Amino acid sequence: MIIVKRIEARARTLTTLPGRGPAIPELHWHGITRFLEVAERPWRLIYHIDGSTIHVVGVVDGRRQLDDLLLNRFLRR
Repeated sequence: MIIVKRIEARARTLTTLPGRGPAIPELHWHGITRFLEVAERPWRLIYHIDGSTIHVVGVVDGRRQLDDLLLNRFLRR
C-alpha cells in the first residue's frame, strides 16, 4: 500500500509543473514525443497533457525491458 501512496503523490506533483517530465526514450526514438514520464523508482508514470488535463496512461516497472511493450501499446493510439 505504501507504493500506491508514493505513486499517487508523484502523480499529484504533475498538477504544478506537468511538462517537466522528459519524453519516453523508447518512444522518442520512433518519433513519438506526446508521452512524457516521471519516476517514482522503480516505477515510471507515463502521461500526456491534453490542454489543461493530465492523463496518466500507465505505471510500469522501470526494471523491465519496455521497448516492445511501450511500442505495442502507444503505436495503436
